[in-house]
Amino acid sequence: GRNQEMALAMAIEMEERGMKEYVAICFGTDGNDGPTDAAGAVVDGSTVRKVWDMKGKGKVKEDAVEMAKTYLERHDAYNYFSGSPFLVKCGATGTNVADVVVVVRKG
Repeated sequence: GRNQEMALAMAIEMEERGMKEYVAICFGTDGNDGPTDAAGAVVDGSTVRKVWDMKGKGKVKEDAVEMAKTYLERHDAYNYFSGSPFLVKCGATGTNVADVVVVVRKG
């Protein structure tokens, strides 16, 4: 979904720019993001490395950003985040106001 894709793009930017103090959440208020069971995703400056640690076993650590970019290029953010704590799953909410993006700087 578009919110998961935006969150993944933000996670990549945060990693590349060393923005460890930022947190972002992107979600659809209806509880669905595209053809998935997730409403969106929440990411921070360490998300790319954390997902890498979960999925990138046996590979060179420097490939973490490249792996994330590959999923983004394939428009497959759901499977990138799948199995991680970063997907936001709340079920149908009965509302459909809009997509919401919130970015906060910690500290």
